Amino acid sequence: MGVLYAKNKIYTGYDGNTIGFQASSSVSSSAFSTVVNGSFYLSYPSNLTIGGKTYRPFSGSFQELRFYNINLDENKFDDYVMDPYSIDSNELIGPESALEALIFRAPLGTVLDNDTTQTTRTSIHPRISTIPPVQSFNLSGSSVYTLNGTFSMPSQTEVLYQDQFHAGIKNAVTNKIRIVNEILPSGDTLSPYISIQQTSPLSGSFTKDINYVEVAFSPQDEVNDDIISQLGNFNIGNYIGDPRQVSSSLTYYPDLNVLRNEYFYKYTHNYNLWDYIRLIKFYDNSLFKMIKDFTPARASLATGIVIKPTLLERCKSIFSLHLFVFKDFWRFVLLINIHTTQIKKPYTLSSSRAWKFSELHNWLRQFTD
Repeated sequence: MGVLYAKNKIYTGYDGNTIGFQASSSVSSSAFSTVVNGSFYLSYPSNLTIGGKTYRPFSGSFQELRFYNINLDENKFDDYVMDPYSIDSNELIGPESALEALIFRAPLGTVLDNDTTQTTRTSIHPRISTIPPVQSFNLSGSSVYTLNGTFSMPSQTEVLYQDQFHAGIKNAVTNKIRIVNEILPSGDTLSPYISIQQTSPLSGSFTKDINYVEVAFSPQDEVNDDIISQLGNFNIGNYIGDPRQVSSSLTYYPDLNVLRNEYFYKYTHNYNLWDYIRLIKFYDNSLFKMIKDFTPARASLATGIVIKPTLLERCKSIFSLHLFVFKDFWRFVLLINIHTTQIKKPYTLSSSRAWKFSELHNWLRQFTD
């Protein structure tokens, strides 16, 4: 027995993560598939009688066929409804991760492989490309499947909603236009030095925008899309927010490295950046010049080809603290030395009384322990 979920999305690109119709029902797994003479059939060629009930061959359309070796959480199915490329699983790392749990995936045109003359195909689950590869079917020792009968793979236009995790400036945003209510004080309050424009408390809850604008091609964007498809939405703070790393001499985040290695494990060779760059060279360079001409002067614009870190790559700064006590002014200056950028920023705190050395030592321990 299993649970059949049926859902659709009504997302058009501007109304958020919206799922329309949804329903579920307990069904027998034999109603969808059967195994005859060691071969698995999604739809048996003729009527099939099981437990006194007759099942007719499947007739209809579907986008993909996948096999997981675990029971997926319903919210993971929601991600797939909103984004057909999503393969995220119950865990990021471990036996229930997408790398280990997804054992068979027949895209059936999702990855633009819509050649109907190619009837014998191979699964594209993540472990098929690892060394050694993990096959889908133990009995045959392969991941090959066959499409029989008459079928077609028509083109389809679809708006996707990526359930991406929060990564700051690296996140892709479709629409940054926000309409907020502004408050203009009454009376003679105009000033040539400061703005009198006020925003409502609701708009103050948003993170302040930055002036960085990227209208460019980047090979990392494709990798980021695949990262979101495999990992889904999670709290990246659990991997970079360990307070013990503040005083660490490491230039990387160990937990994030483990997660990154888990994702890149399916890659058998490096991304060929030069092929990507050569392809972009065929674009008319006047396009980027026109974008610059229409971009506001205060915006920090990046156009052309941009090489940047992926969502799972972050640099970690190393902090060291130095204390200088000036007896004449009863104050101390804290110098924060950021080794990665060699920037020294003085921070001064005034004291109303003399601090004993033991008190200063205890105060500094919050930064060094």
